[in-house]
Amino acid sequence: MSIARNIASTHSTRGDTIQAGPTTLTFNSFLSFGEEFINEHEEVVRKETLDWLLKENAITSQRHLEKIDNHEFHRLSARVFPFGGYHGQRVANDLMIVTFLYDDMNDAVEPTDEISMKNMMKVQNQMKRVLRGATPFPDDHATVKCMHNILERCDVYNKGWLELLREEIFRYIDANQLERMNRQNKQSLMYSSFENVRYYSGGAMFMIVLSASMCCKGSKYELMLPPYTAILMRMAVNHIQWVNDVVSINKERAEATNSNMVYVFSNKGKLPLPEAVQRALDRVNEECEAFLDLEEKMYANGLIEGHEDMLNYIEALKFWMRGSLDWHFESARYRVPN
Repeated sequence: MSIARNIASTHSTRGDTIQAGPTTLTFNSFLSFGEEFINEHEEVVRKETLDWLLKENAITSQRHLEKIDNHEFHRLSARVFPFGGYHGQRVANDLMIVTFLYDDMNDAVEPTDEISMKNMMKVQNQMKRVLRGATPFPDDHATVKCMHNILERCDVYNKGWLELLREEIFRYIDANQLERMNRQNKQSLMYSSFENVRYYSGGAMFMIVLSASMCCKGSKYELMLPPYTAILMRMAVNHIQWVNDVVSINKERAEATNSNMVYVFSNKGKLPLPEAVQRALDRVNEECEAFLDLEEKMYANGLIEGHEDMLNYIEALKFWMRGSLDWHFESARYRVPN
């Protein structure tokens, strides 16, 4: 039985194109994931997450409040967790914004500033301690205390997947450190280096694991043992994060030398920006088509029928791929002048 049951669908009137820099982009298979689904608790979750983060002093400036409002994370969490009910979307929305606040701190660190680097490493170590299962200390950073609270509220979900959730957030934190090192280097990365760091630094991986913890009831090890399930995971994460790279080139024009696929193609290959955009878009569309092709082959070979966890896992991946793409079309974060 599908996890999409009892969820009201919406029919998007948007097309499959979006403007990025000087180029109009067409995302193939935009509608191949089926109808758009939206969690009915979207607006309630938006308000309650903000109230909670302000109360916990995780949001300490008007700048952060404005950025969160502009990013509209509640729209994203409603579209990628349509099956989560109130509790699932609230946990997901809280986690998205807490990791955004952590990432924003990390991005503000200048590698040559020893004081800011020391402070960032202090927060990083606090976060890792909590991810290992410790209780926060009273003087730990507010985002660390919020992370601990979120993980405690996740305890109602599949324990095997929750263990992986902690591990993947841990990897995300270390990948952020790698991105700091890349920014310090200032040189354009080889594409292979970019892709392998981006896979862990974008945040999609651990959020997908959270989805699986909500919708998969059986053993994580049994589901993830076959190589095709790991391949589907990798293709979904790539698609989500590469879409973000392509759509956000206007926003990231100033700082994205080493952390955006388009600029890696442009700088390393000495390509004009429109050509680099098209090359990146081709990779996005190929990844989407490869995902759908593998899913079709799995159905044809009897690898999905009768396996409820496999069906739910694949649907959760597709909710992420479709929902994050829809969010990029809607979020004020990416409506930046060319």
